[in-house]
Amino acid sequence: MDTYCKRSWDWYLVDIDRLYWKMCCLTTWNTMEPDTDWFNGEHMRTRRLDHLKNRRHADCNVCWLQEDRGQLSPRRLLPRPDPISQALDPYSPAMLEITMGNLCDLACRYCSSVHSSVWAQREQDSHNIKLGRSHTRTDDRYKKVFPQFQQWLRDKIPDLNQVWFTGGEVTLMDSFYDLLDSVRFQNLNIGISTNLNTPDAYAERLSQAIQRLLQDGNNVMLRVSMDGVGDQNDWQRQGSDWSRIEKNWYRFGSMNVELGAAFTVTALTLEGMLDVAKFVLQSRYRLVRPPTLYQINTVLWPTALDPSEWISAFRDQWILLLELIEQNDLRMVEDNLARSLRDWIDAPPGLPSMDQVKRMTVWLDDAQHRWGGQNWRSVYPRIDAICQQVLLQHAA
Repeated sequence: MDTYCKRSWDWYLVDIDRLYWKMCCLTTWNTMEPDTDWFNGEHMRTRRLDHLKNRRHADCNVCWLQEDRGQLSPRRLLPRPDPISQALDPYSPAMLEITMGNLCDLACRYCSSVHSSVWAQREQDSHNIKLGRSHTRTDDRYKKVFPQFQQWLRDKIPDLNQVWFTGGEVTLMDSFYDLLDSVRFQNLNIGISTNLNTPDAYAERLSQAIQRLLQDGNNVMLRVSMDGVGDQNDWQRQGSDWSRIEKNWYRFGSMNVELGAAFTVTALTLEGMLDVAKFVLQSRYRLVRPPTLYQINTVLWPTALDPSEWISAFRDQWILLLELIEQNDLRMVEDNLARSLRDWIDAPPGLPSMDQVKRMTVWLDDAQHRWGGQNWRSVYPRIDAICQQVLLQHAA
């Protein structure tokens, strides 16, 4: 059994709001303690050794779960070095992902208070509302660790080839712009994950920040989360305004940046993925640089939105989407999306189970009742039709 995953060697993650660390986005967070080698201590060296010795480390259970269900996990979609080094120290060059906090203007249906201040307010989560998060920055650990992290970052920049900023919604955070002012990033790939629902005042501030990054020789990438086009995006990403997103897509596309659409895949997203690809393709003649499609990020929670049982029901769309990508030479980040689509096309045909249909419809009805939005059945007619088909078959 091969358990190797390069993310344990070359993907640093820091939550700058709470000063947590981890390697690979699918693992759990650890507290950053002062005067500690966060990314090369005993914990990480043991995990890397397990990868090399074909042992399943508990940190990586998200991938093991997907693989045990017969799916392509993120681990298996990654390029692999050849030969694989047996050293336990981190690789160079590497990627750093900085989570700036949970301040956000959206309440995506599948999100939580950890990643969205809107959800924190809705759920009255005292640890993650804006006031609760701000208290963290006043404690002794934060005061000791934050300057150490800043120095680590300045020292580490030569060993990095990519730095990603994520949230929450990064473009709305003063801390994001403050960090760009305090640490000079040069000659790197700088990625910004955004919902692109950015109001005009912040869009102008982001434009100025991007110009400075470009002047310092950086390649700037905007990874734009999209769950569909129009109402299908706005229903699942509650609080978003597709017309504003489209306006900002062309605004930033007029700059020398790399724009890309990224799918957060739930059962609902499946219905809108083809339309997103068509939008990206049609926009390319109005952008300075060709747009990109990013690999998928599959939602496993809430289980009601887990897309696993729904994928085969959209097989015709995966064929069309793959043809659209290949025939138009639509740019992708590596080949992960195409590999996922081929895997979906090859999956055995079938419809979701009665249990999954009931689980999802009950959850969606409750979400609509509690948090509003249009009737999901009219926004997602194909999902609704599949639900009705399964219910009829069961009744028969």
